[in-house]
Amino acid sequence: MRSALRTLIFVFLVVAIVAICTSKADAARATPEQELMVIEEAVKHGVDPDMALAIIEVESNFNAKAVGALGEVGLFQLRKEFHGVAASFDERTNVEGGVKYLSTLFATCQPKYGDAWIICYNQGPYAKKLKHPKLNKYYKRVTALYEARKHAANLSSQTVPYDQR
Repeated sequence: MRSALRTLIFVFLVVAIVAICTSKADAARATPEQELMVIEEAVKHGVDPDMALAIIEVESNFNAKAVGALGEVGLFQLRKEFHGVAASFDERTNVEGGVKYLSTLFATCQPKYGDAWIICYNQGPYAKKLKHPKLNKYYKRVTALYEARKHAANLSSQTVPYDQR
């Protein structure tokens, strides 16, 4: 009973965090084409597609024409000099570069915390002041969206077709 209550509270908190993170009036969703591109590239590079989609949602809100304050461009908000990959407004090129960059972070940015690469994506692979990931606002937004995607996928895979009820 206690574990069921804890699970219910956890799910409620994740949903609440996602609602707060995505409560912008202009919140967008990935187009089917964007999702397919991300899934294809993620599988090719050994990256979890839901994590890549969560990062895109935080970085650009799925706006392929987004420009960041420091000149980052596209879905993954890339800069060639910073990310070492092509920074392009072209969705395919941006997704290829962003997912490729994510895959390199798995190896280069995990010395102290297993998921520090999420913060390294935001701060750079050689960030000198890497806070504990649980305390980082960016980390919390990305992981909340990731957990919500995983939870939604689990719910949809557990649904019973109407004709089988």
